[in-house]
Amino acid sequence: MLMKRLFTILIAACGVLTAFGYDYHVTTQPTDRKVLLEEFTGIHCGNCPDGHKYASRLLLAQPDDVYVMCIHGGMFAIPAFDEPDYRTDIGEEIITEFGVTSFPSGMINRYNFDEIGTVISRSYWTQSSRTMTRTSAPVNLWASAEYNKDTRMLDITVEGYFTESVTAGEDGSVPTLNVAITQDYIQGPQSGGLVGNEYIHKHMFRDFVTEGTWGEALESANAGEFFVKNYSYALPEAYKDVAVVPTDLEVIAYVTMGKRDVLNVIGCQPVCEGMTAIYDPEIALEKIPASRGYYFNYIDLYVDNRSTEPITTALFEVNSNGEVYTISWEGEVPPRSVNTPIRIEVPAAAGEETNSMKVKMTKANGTDVSTSTLTMSYGEILEVPTELKVKHRTDRFAADNTYLLRDETGEVVREFGPYEDGLAETYEENVSLEPGKKYCFEIADAWGDGILSPRGNFKIYDTNDQLVTQQLEISLFGIRIFVKAADDSAVRNILSEKPHEVARYALDGTRLEAPTAGINIVVMSDGTVSKQFVK
Repeated sequence: MLMKRLFTILIAACGVLTAFGYDYHVTTQPTDRKVLLEEFTGIHCGNCPDGHKYASRLLLAQPDDVYVMCIHGGMFAIPAFDEPDYRTDIGEEIITEFGVTSFPSGMINRYNFDEIGTVISRSYWTQSSRTMTRTSAPVNLWASAEYNKDTRMLDITVEGYFTESVTAGEDGSVPTLNVAITQDYIQGPQSGGLVGNEYIHKHMFRDFVTEGTWGEALESANAGEFFVKNYSYALPEAYKDVAVVPTDLEVIAYVTMGKRDVLNVIGCQPVCEGMTAIYDPEIALEKIPASRGYYFNYIDLYVDNRSTEPITTALFEVNSNGEVYTISWEGEVPPRSVNTPIRIEVPAAAGEETNSMKVKMTKANGTDVSTSTLTMSYGEILEVPTELKVKHRTDRFAADNTYLLRDETGEVVREFGPYEDGLAETYEENVSLEPGKKYCFEIADAWGDGILSPRGNFKIYDTNDQLVTQQLEISLFGIRIFVKAADDSAVRNILSEKPHEVARYALDGTRLEAPTAGINIVVMSDGTVSKQFVK
C-alpha cells in the first residue's frame, strides 16, 4: 500500500467554522445528486469498448453531473504475458463484494434499482443516472488538488456540507468518505477496440487516497454541519509498470452509506505547477450529426485539450464538396478539458443531391497538430410548403427534449413545448415559414438516449394533412431536418389577377395543362388556394 497521510480532519457546525475563520467553498444550498458510474471492464472483453462509449456519451450529455471510475478486474482483465496489468487489489475487492460476473457492467451510485438491481448493464446506465440526478443530495461536496513535481506529493482537500441529517442505517452503516484517483490517456491493448495496442483507456481507476477499500467514516452528519478533510498522497512513478502522468489524473470524492448508496460525488483535476503537457488535441462532431440536408454556414465541434495550456487559436482544413479551404478560429479551449464546444465558419455545401464535408485541425496556438478527419455526408434540402402542421410524439421523459425551429443563422425562431414528463403524448403545432428561406427543425435529447421510451416520432404535414416528411425514430442526441420554404410569389401574383380561375400553376407562374410532378397550386372557384406538393 502506498504511503498515505491524513493531515487534518475538521468536522464542525457552520458557526464553529466561521469562528475559526475558515473560508469554505462548498455550497450550502440544497442540490440534486451527481452521478458516479463505476464501470467494470477488462482488456479481453470484446464488448467493453461499447461500454466505454456509453460512459463517454453520459459524460458528453451531462458533463457537470457525471463522474466515471473504470475498474479493470475479473477474468477478462487478466493480462497475457506481454500485456500491461490494469487490475488493482481494491478493484478486485469491489468486484467480489458486489458479485460482478458480467462485463461490461456498472453501478450507478451503488444504488439498488427496482427490478434491475445494483450491478446493471450499460443499456440501463442513462435512465438510472437520470433518476439519480432527480433526487436531492443530503450532502454537498467540493474538492481541490495540487501536485508538487519535486516531492511527488498530491495534496487534496475535500469539503462537505450536510443539507439533511443522515442517520445510521439498520445495518449500522454510516456516511463514509471515499477519495479515488483515476487516469486518462493510457494507451494499451483492448479486445474489440479495433486499434490493437493503441487503444486509449480513460477514467481508469488507480488507487484510493482514503485508507482501505471502503473509505473513512464521518464522525457527524447532522443537517447544517460541515466537514473538511485534507490528505497528502505520495504519487508513484507507475502502477504495475503503467506510468503515472500527473497531468492526466482526476480526483473523485464521494460519500457512501457504508459500502453502498452514493449520497453525492464530486471530482477535480490536480493543479500541476511547473508541468506542461504537449498539444495533443482531438476534435469530434457536435451531438446531433448532419444527415437529412445541411445549410448552416458553420459547424459546431467539440475539442479535447490535453495540454496544460489553453488553446486560443487554431487552423482547420475544410474540404467542402471537393473544394479545400483553410479556416482560422479564435477563442479559448481551457487546459486539460474535454468536450469544449467551439464553432468554426465553413462554406455552405447544401445544393447537391449528395454533399460531403471533411474537417480536421492542423494547428493549435501556432503548433502543428494532426487530428483525425471528421466527415459529414448529407443530402439536399427538402422543399416544403410555407404553412405546415407539425405533429410529434414524446416519450415518458419529455422534459429531456427540446423541439426547436431555427433559421438560416441557427437562431431559434420558434420553440415547441416544453412538454410534461411521465406522459407519452402526441402534440400538434402550426408553423408559418417565410417563402424562400431555409429552416431547421431540431429535436434534441439532453441525455443522449433518444425519444425511445416508448418510441416517439416527428411528422410534418401540409395544410391538407398530406405528409411532407417524417422521422419515425429519434435516437441518441436527436435529429435535424433541414427544409426550404417554397417561394410561391409568382403564383400569388397570378391569384391576385385571376382569383376565381380554376387552374394549376407551377411555382414559377407557368400554367400547367396536366398534373405535373413537383409543387403545384390549385385555385378553387371560391378563390381559395390548395397547395399540392406532389412527389
